[in-house]
This record gives sequence, structure tokens and C-alpha cells, in this order.
Amino acid sequence: MVSVLRNEKVDVHDYPRRMERALRHLKNHREIGEGNKRKLLGYLNCLEDEGLSLARRVTQLVRLTRIAEMLGKDFNSATAEDMRTLVRRLKTRTVG
Repeated sequence: MVSVLRNEKVDVHDYPRRMERALRHLKNHREIGEGNKRKLLGYLNCLEDEGLSLARRVTQLVRLTRIAEMLGKDFNSATAEDMRTLVRRLKTRTVG
């Protein structure tokens, strides 16, 4: 049960825990190369520097980790055709 104290926001979504899980998932992911992992973590730092909320950063990390999985190769070596294929897959995938 969630308790509320005066003048204190309650994070019912537990974004700190979600971020920990998303980071752990990325770091332990065997199909995502180390270069892509570094790029995603660097981007995450940029989002924080820009002042984006923790919720927004968690969402971005989860989505970009999934995109890196689906791409299946280093971002720098992806061709235009790879990106078109990825976009088609993203457009046609079912939520779940």
C-alpha cells in the first residue's frame, strides 16, 4: 500500500527500479554489441543533461534497447536497407 506524506510526491510507478532493470537488461544483453551499449548509455546521459524526467529516460532506454535488438547489428554498420527493414518491422509489430 502506498502512503502519502505532506508535500512529498509518491512514485507509484517506481521509476528508479524500472531504470535499474532497464540498465541491467541492456548491460547483460548478449545480442547487443558493446559499441551500441556505449552509444545508448551516452544518449541516456545526454537526456539527463537536458533535464528529461526519469520516466521519459526509462521509456527511451527500453524502446532503444528493443530497437537495437531488432536491428541485430552495430548502429554504425547499418545500411539504409537495414533501417527500412527495421522501420517496416516496427510499423507492423503487435504490441505486447
